[in-house]
Amino acid sequence: MRGYKEFFGITGSPFGKGIATSTLHRYAQFEELASYLTWVAEEGSTGLVTGDVGAGKSTAIRAFLESLDERRYHVCYVGNTDETRSVFRQMAWGFGMRAKHLKGDLRDDVHGRVMAMWQEHGKRTVLVVDEAQGLGAQGLAELRLLTSFACDSESPLALVLVGQVQLRQKLRNLDNAALEDRIFLRYHLAGLSLAETRAYVQAHLKAVGANPDVFTKDAVNVIFQNAKGLPRRINKIAILSLLKAGHKEVNPIDAALVETVLKDLMQD
Repeated sequence: MRGYKEFFGITGSPFGKGIATSTLHRYAQFEELASYLTWVAEEGSTGLVTGDVGAGKSTAIRAFLESLDERRYHVCYVGNTDETRSVFRQMAWGFGMRAKHLKGDLRDDVHGRVMAMWQEHGKRTVLVVDEAQGLGAQGLAELRLLTSFACDSESPLALVLVGQVQLRQKLRNLDNAALEDRIFLRYHLAGLSLAETRAYVQAHLKAVGANPDVFTKDAVNVIFQNAKGLPRRINKIAILSLLKAGHKEVNPIDAALVETVLKDLMQD
């Protein structure tokens, strides 16, 4: 029995995490967010990106970071943020530094390295804090301190906070007013429309050599209705449908097959 990739003529994983950013379908919000984040990096500003689980935040951030010129920017990516993980400590690791135990020394070292990157190498540090809704009071205080640089009229650091929608409420808390006030750009990433979902599925299939019309129009409608336009869920339904269709040797994939996949998912 042939595998689904051979059956559909697919050369890669069309809906997996490893898909090259150059082949991603750049729908309207994706493009708009990319241009806004580029501005944040160029100006050394502070941005906030929110969205529901599976809205494509991490994918958009990955594409943005890969687009940055390494000669102009030094990227620090901080993920898995919670009460126990110091932002300063993770930044120090990102710079290849040994993280000191004393909080004040660590903060000074990180500030010094950011300034050195800017003044000696002409590189602005772009700090992305992913899943930032998990930060506690200490982490948010560290971010506020990180945005406090005195360097003429320019900033050596650009900060991008990424998280679920509750991050907005957390930042509105009076204890975080100083950090919230520094946020210049706020962007909420919503789900795709039906037309965008259809274009998304077709573009990702085409990127790996498959017929872009493997899914019928009705099949895509079912995917959209159940995924609510969220890319992560679109990916999951689409790849499971390809697997089942490959096993059953069904081509094209119709709405009935997708409905069968959804019934299986409901039993998880």
